[in-house]
Amino acid sequence: MKKRILSIILIMSMVMVLAACGDKENVNSSVNSNNTGTTGTVANDNNSGTVSQEPATKAEDIEQVVEPAATDFEYKYDAVLGGISVYKYKGKEAHIRIPAKLDGEPVKEIGQFYVNSSVKTIEIPEGVTNIKANAFKTWKNLISIKLPESVTTIGANAFDGCKGLTEITIPKNVTTIEKRTFNECEALKKVTFAGNVTTIGEEVFRMCSKLEDIKIPASVTTIEARAFMYCTGLKEIVIPEGIKVIKAQTFAVCNSLTSVTIPSTVTEIYAQAFSSCVALRSLELHDGIKKIYLGAFDGCTALTVTYKGKSYNSSNFKELY
Repeated sequence: MKKRILSIILIMSMVMVLAACGDKENVNSSVNSNNTGTTGTVANDNNSGTVSQEPATKAEDIEQVVEPAATDFEYKYDAVLGGISVYKYKGKEAHIRIPAKLDGEPVKEIGQFYVNSSVKTIEIPEGVTNIKANAFKTWKNLISIKLPESVTTIGANAFDGCKGLTEITIPKNVTTIEKRTFNECEALKKVTFAGNVTTIGEEVFRMCSKLEDIKIPASVTTIEARAFMYCTGLKEIVIPEGIKVIKAQTFAVCNSLTSVTIPSTVTEIYAQAFSSCVALRSLELHDGIKKIYLGAFDGCTALTVTYKGKSYNSSNFKELY
């Protein structure tokens, strides 16, 4: 009997031990499973978060001006200039600075400059005196150009058709802005005169439709025909003392123009000088004006002109001519 009881106790003990071992394995299995799952989930979430939140860096977003090697340019030595004339850039950088020296000689002139279409910014080095005619003509992607104080001449059509150019500073030693220099610079908003410009040439700012405000220097004595024609954003203009003639179509189709100041030095207003300035409402002309040519105010449907004590509007402008 005792043996039987001992056998039963022994069997029950073994069963309890085996059960305990099974529970431990299940717990360990569960812990291992949870650790594996948690680690995997956290790692995936962290990796996913890092990838999605880290900003991508694009080369085109970094507007760093670089000075390319001499081999990226085509140029020649000019004995008259006593230095280098540069006329082509062969590289692919978007923002460039022309070297001050090439082959040990100073760069003096920017010729009719050829580039690939990617160039958006260009800096001209100090020492350059001449920007030749047509130098940057039809550079449609050009946004910014820095001209040094050493520049004395900007040739005709130099920036004609640079539709992306937004602002320009005319160096202090430039006295004449040649014809069509900024013609059709449709994005041009700001023009700064650093010095004593005396002449604004024919069609210089024609079709600069974003140009809203420009302060013509007191040094200017000549504004040629059509200089501001189709400047449809221009709102106010003060013509400086010293101007004697307002040339043909100078401000024609400036259809946002609301204010014009004409100085006492003006003696003649040429044909269609202010034609189709539809927003212009009043204009006072001093008695010293001797001649107003045919069509000077044609199409100015809202305008009243006061001249020698009498008022004129679109119904009787012909009496002025």
